[in-house]
Amino acid sequence: MAGTYRPVDQSRRSGPRSQRFAGARGLRRPRPRPRLAGTGGILLAALLSLAPVAGIARERPDPARPRDGADLLQRIAAGETVVLARVERRGAKARLAVEEVLRGTGVGETIRIAFRGDNLARPPGTPPFDPVEGEEAFWVLERYTDSAGDPVADDLFRPAAGYASRIPIPAEGARALDEAVREIVRYQDRPDRGAAEAQLVAWLSGTNPWLIDAALREASRFGLADEAWIPGLLAHARDASPERRRWALRAIGLALERGRLEPRRTLRPRPDEIESAGELVRACRELIVRLARTDESAEVRAEAVRLLPRAGVPEARRILEAIADEDPAQEVRYEAAAGLYRLGRSREAGSPNPAPR
Repeated sequence: MAGTYRPVDQSRRSGPRSQRFAGARGLRRPRPRPRLAGTGGILLAALLSLAPVAGIARERPDPARPRDGADLLQRIAAGETVVLARVERRGAKARLAVEEVLRGTGVGETIRIAFRGDNLARPPGTPPFDPVEGEEAFWVLERYTDSAGDPVADDLFRPAAGYASRIPIPAEGARALDEAVREIVRYQDRPDRGAAEAQLVAWLSGTNPWLIDAALREASRFGLADEAWIPGLLAHARDASPERRRWALRAIGLALERGRLEPRRTLRPRPDEIESAGELVRACRELIVRLARTDESAEVRAEAVRLLPRAGVPEARRILEAIADEDPAQEVRYEAAAGLYRLGRSREAGSPNPAPR
């Protein structure tokens, strides 16, 4: 039986076969992508090419790089030997070509560092000591000894402070770090403590960030500050770094508690000495109150609040009561309440301020 004749729509024959039968198969043609024309399109394409690609790991910061000058100070103090050297070979024992000896005696031109045993015995979560072939760095070391305490070999050393024994020289700021390491070694090895403290005061007024941190940390740990320190401490109490503000504040508080800002103890101090000391004390107390009330860092405010009842601040009770009620940070309110308690105990004992601890 002959089929019925149906005329063919000629418009469907105008395109390729794949286009003519796309609708019959339920397929849809992909939409053309918009072109990036002109200068704007080129700029957009360049920006997209700079975007980070997912799955590509970024380079991790070197854990051996010191965090700040205080960390650098502690690292260098740990070793009996400090050298500037370049790693020639890593191997089972790292082989270093010594360029300069900053501390220590009997150090040859080439030394070895035994580090694998220390890496195996390091505390969990602590980075390993990781020398890199070809790297130039400062190394804080000690002699490798046997069970009797005798050196195993003249050229054999071990890390004195674990992973922190390696102080890599950064690509940027190499000169500042180099100066800081040398200055810290000289400071720690000075037999005259008076000259050493004068060196710290000079660091405080300098521009090397590593040395500024180190001076602030030493003053806050050992209560070294006196009238010579106060101008620098007052300046760094306004530093952008909360850590520096806290160190400066703690050093000032210790100076007030220990009476290091009072006139020199002579039978008859000069009137200008009394006036100058009084101005320094007032400036320090005003700083403590300001930081306790207005500093943006809760840790700095808490440090200042701890000093309020000990520094002889006028109306300390009223200020502490306001802070205990109004400060948004719980740790600061707690310190204010503890300060009020100490003031109450000292009043019962008949003393205006509690004795420093």
